[in-house]
Amino acid sequence: RKMTSTESDVRMQNAIWMDMAAFLTTYPQLQKALKYGLGALVRTRPPDPFSFLAEKLREANRKEKIVVKGKALTEEEAAVRIQARGRGMRDRQIVKEKKQEAQKQKAATRIQSVQRGIAARNRTEALRNANIVWLRELFLRLCSDSKVEAPTVSARVVFDYCRRDPALVTRLGLTRR
Repeated sequence: RKMTSTESDVRMQNAIWMDMAAFLTTYPQLQKALKYGLGALVRTRPPDPFSFLAEKLREANRKEKIVVKGKALTEEEAAVRIQARGRGMRDRQIVKEKKQEAQKQKAATRIQSVQRGIAARNRTEALRNANIVWLRELFLRLCSDSKVEAPTVSARVVFDYCRRDPALVTRLGLTRR
């Protein structure tokens, strides 16, 4: 079953709330900082609420000094992680573009193949029609060259050849006897 956008939104909101609850239990000073920042946000209603809230949270952090538990990364380690993440995202984008290009090439090859097939069938049909016209003209010339009522042997051979193929008889407009 495919998930609807509202179900996806609800799951995302629940995940955010769970993360937030984990942060608040791990860092009790965070709850005070959020209360301070959100209270100031509601009272002042600034035009850019995100920048305002970020500044108030920084201000609360300077007052409360929220201590991060665990090993803090040095600036160099953080830079290396950020760069690695950027390289990974760029490489994934390159791979995605290459896959899309390969799919386009495959589709183009398929289209060209179909077009070549159509052109070949058209050439074959034109050649067959030209051969049919040539055979009909040959048959009529052989029949007309004959001074006798019955067609000559060569006309009879051409006629028998043509008569064996029902489609050819139809196209030549020959009588069936």
